[in-house]
This record gives sequence, structure tokens and C-alpha cells, in this order.
Amino acid sequence: MENLKFDRIFITGDQHGCIDNILYLNLKEHISENDLVISLGDFGVPYWSASKKTKGDLSTFELFNTIHTNYAIIQGNHSKRFERVKWFRKEKFCEGNSFYYPKYCNFHFLQNGEVYNFNDMKFLVIGGGYSVDKYIRIAKGWTWEPEEKLNDEEKSKIRNLISANENYDFVLTHVAPLELQPTWLFLNFIDQSKVETDEEEFLSEVREKINYKGWFFGHYHGDYVIGDKEYLLYNNYIEIKKDKIIGTNTLYKNPLKNKGM
Repeated sequence: MENLKFDRIFITGDQHGCIDNILYLNLKEHISENDLVISLGDFGVPYWSASKKTKGDLSTFELFNTIHTNYAIIQGNHSKRFERVKWFRKEKFCEGNSFYYPKYCNFHFLQNGEVYNFNDMKFLVIGGGYSVDKYIRIAKGWTWEPEEKLNDEEKSKIRNLISANENYDFVLTHVAPLELQPTWLFLNFIDQSKVETDEEEFLSEVREKINYKGWFFGHYHGDYVIGDKEYLLYNNYIEIKKDKIIGTNTLYKNPLKNKGM
């Protein structure tokens, strides 16, 4: 797994266990087992249980595996910590540490604070985030992951990493740096004063200290060009080639960009 080369690399947003976006990607691009599809968190696995394989987890694997390709998945706020999943195994994937499930070894679960070499491009991965519906989920007894955000150890690891090397081709995160949040997509029934933003603030710190060609995030359920080289993805997808980002014309423009965002 160390020196894989892919014919094409695509990035898309949250899947939540639904294959519709991948089906659309396949319809348009005819993806194959030689391609790589990156999901920016909340993929849908592992979601239900970190201690055992459930029907929900296995059916999601089986569903997505009907499209024969390689998946690279970062941690969202609605997923179990990959390192807590007992039926995952450690691996070295494209020069970074990750996890996989042996039955479906084409699914790679990327670790926070790791750098991956995809087709000679450096991808910095920082997953996790805060669930704005946390208290609703707790009150109703729904699934909520207490370790959904970066912990102090991970933040320290990332600070050390970027202090040693400030140059990356692309950054993959689940949530956005604080100043890049698409506030027009915020849920109007959520009291924003109670939303924890320490992870977004940390990402702003990272953004100030590194150089990159493109920054991609999910979480907010929209498809927008947010900044000059920052992109929010959900239903749509983009393709990454060396020094080129293809497909940004399918994304909406940031409605706040000319208003001081």
C-alpha cells in the first residue's frame, strides 16, 4: 500500500451512508479500481458501533463496494474514532498511517495529523468537529460520539508537524477554519452561542502557518467556492491533478465574499 499510484483522484463531501453522490460521480466519470475517491468525513462507517460489526456498518460497506474503487475517508463529527474500532487494522497507506477493515481493504480511514502522498502530492489530513445538534441527540438518546473533536495530543502533533514543514499541496478537513465558515448555511433552530468552535479556531491557526494550493472541507451540507483556494463540498465533487483543481465551476459562489468575509 506504500507506493500506490492512482489514475484519478476525486474529492467529495459527507455521504452519511447514502451512495447517491458516488453513483452520480460514477455516472459522470466511470470511476474504476485504479481511482481514489476521498470523502471529507461523515462517510457513514464506522457510525453505529466501535466495539462490534453491526448490520448497519456492514451493509454500508457492501453498498459502497458496488462501485469498485478506492476510498479514503477522514473522520467526521458523526463517526466513531477510527482507532477505537476493534475490527479495524492498522496499515501504512501512501506514506501515512491509516486503518482498514480486512474484508473491504479498498476503504482507507485516514488519521488526524497525518500527511499522505497521493500521486506525488502532499495531503494534510485534520478530521473531526463539533456536532451542533449534540444536545438534541443526547436528549433523544440518538448516537453521539464524545470524542468527535481533535484532542490535545492531536493538536500538539499537528503543531509540531507544521512547525517542521509548512508546505502542503492540499489540506483535507471536516470543518472549516473559523473565518471560512459558511454562516448562511447555519441551521436556524440551533443557538449558535452554544456551539463550540475550538476546532475551527485551531484550523485558523493552522491556516495562518502553512502554504497550500487548495483546502477542502465538508460538514456544512453545501457546495461552494469559499475563498480563493478554499472549497466546501457535499453533493458535488472535484478532481485533483498536479497543480490543477478540476470542477470548481460546478460549485456555487460564496455570497459573502464581497461583503468582507
